[in-house]
Amino acid sequence: MKDRKIIVLSILLSIAGVGFLFFEADNTVPIKPRGPLAPYVGSYVSVEGVVSRKLESKGNLFLVIKGDHEVEIPLFYGLKECLSQVPELGDWVYAQGILSSVKQEYLRQYWPHFFLDIEKCDHIEILPCDYDSLPRATYYTVNEAGSVLQVNGKVTAMLPNGVAVGDLELETTLSPKIGDMVEGFVLIVEDHGKISNIPLKLTIHEADITPLSKVQHEGTPYLIQGTVKSVKSYYKGILLEVDDGTATKCVYSTNGLDVFPNDTITARGLYRQYYHQTVLYVPSSAPIGVQRTRGPDNDIVLEKGKKVVVMATVDDIYFKGNHQILKLDAPFGIIQAHIYATEKKDLLKRGKDATSLKTGCTILVCLEIITDCKLPDAKIIDFELWEIQIIK
Repeated sequence: MKDRKIIVLSILLSIAGVGFLFFEADNTVPIKPRGPLAPYVGSYVSVEGVVSRKLESKGNLFLVIKGDHEVEIPLFYGLKECLSQVPELGDWVYAQGILSSVKQEYLRQYWPHFFLDIEKCDHIEILPCDYDSLPRATYYTVNEAGSVLQVNGKVTAMLPNGVAVGDLELETTLSPKIGDMVEGFVLIVEDHGKISNIPLKLTIHEADITPLSKVQHEGTPYLIQGTVKSVKSYYKGILLEVDDGTATKCVYSTNGLDVFPNDTITARGLYRQYYHQTVLYVPSSAPIGVQRTRGPDNDIVLEKGKKVVVMATVDDIYFKGNHQILKLDAPFGIIQAHIYATEKKDLLKRGKDATSLKTGCTILVCLEIITDCKLPDAKIIDFELWEIQIIK
């Protein structure tokens, strides 16, 4: 009987001891490491910082937080599922657990040498962000994950979810356009081995219209405005010759446009080489604004090589060889206007069939002067049908 009492007492004391140990373990105050982490391996510590790297594999989530120290935090399936909010890239996280060293064979490139073994869901918490305490990056590279990079440049391209500023692809809801200046900061992060970034604070400064005489530097985005001098179908887009009084430049748009000489356009694009010439390249994501100011030129100079826009009536149509010739009655007199094969093909690409021109119709026509003799010759670059008169 006495032995039985001793056994029961021992069991009770053991249970009490284990309970005390669990109580003490649960109330252990974690150490906040100072200086190198190596001396703290095996200790119960707390760290906090921004989630800078992320990798998900077989239902397990591996994160890196960077603050005063850089530590990997593995969230295995069971632990991850019990979290009320799973940390994401850019979140500021506080965590506590046993600090361990990553074995060399499991060490990922650029990832830290230490990881935190977390036992309970409430040992990891998302806090308000403290980005000002993070280091500043000089270059946009994956090894700088967790650092803040200053952005100061012009938008060079529109992307499906944002814009490109130099080497940066920024996701933003601010809707900047090509040529606008973007200033601010982004957080560099690594997402499954690839560099990415999270905008922290961005300011957009709208671009000013640049005179065409100052559109000079290849690879630079510009916002321009000018008068269309000529229009030509070109590969998979349209080539415009544009003048603003300071210079004449070529503008290439990947979109088809309802545009005619003497219209005013506003365009944003990248000044670059395209098929052996330098153009302001306007992608489909940057529509060109067209102000329909089409009409005849006020001052007409009939010099060889000049392009003029006139209102004329078709007096006669005949053929010479295999090309069409229109005898036009213009304000300055009669002119012979040729539609050569190259221009005919170009006009057809833009839905303009020269065979639709009939004797008696009035057209707004863009001509390039070939000769400046008494009865000048010209070739038709573009035309628009204005009025048809029935000739009996």
